[in-house]
Amino acid sequence: MPVTVHVFRSQLYGYAVAPPADWSAQPDQHWGGIGAPGPVDVFRGQRYVAALVFAVPRPARPVMYATAITRAAAQLPCPAAPEISQAVTIGGTPARLIGMRCPARGGVLVLTALTTGGRSALVVMFEDVSGIVSAERPDRAAFRELLADIRLHA
Repeated sequence: MPVTVHVFRSQLYGYAVAPPADWSAQPDQHWGGIGAPGPVDVFRGQRYVAALVFAVPRPARPVMYATAITRAAAQLPCPAAPEISQAVTIGGTPARLIGMRCPARGGVLVLTALTTGGRSALVVMFEDVSGIVSAERPDRAAFRELLADIRLHA
């Protein structure tokens, strides 16, 4: 059952985040999609928008993993290469952000950021399934704000 939170602390993955006031958190949810990593923490914002956070064993090629999990999450035809690929931070820790629309014209916007530490990687995904292209800029800004608000625990 979703709950509105001010600061969410993940019991699964050891991070804390202050999501926007109008977002709800659903910890430890089952993600049954293709390539599902296991339980995920789900954050729901405005209609059609959600973020998922989970950890996986450290991938040998993080950008390739992020691209593959983005395609798996979309479950739609995606571009061969990410349309967005740039350095970002998650809670001040270096990370990589990739993004794409699936399908490329007017499809679902999926943004995936991944940071590695030790033997694991924290993955943060953002989806806007509305297909509204004009929402991409505010979606990207909201995702970057969410990434900046995450606090990683050692």
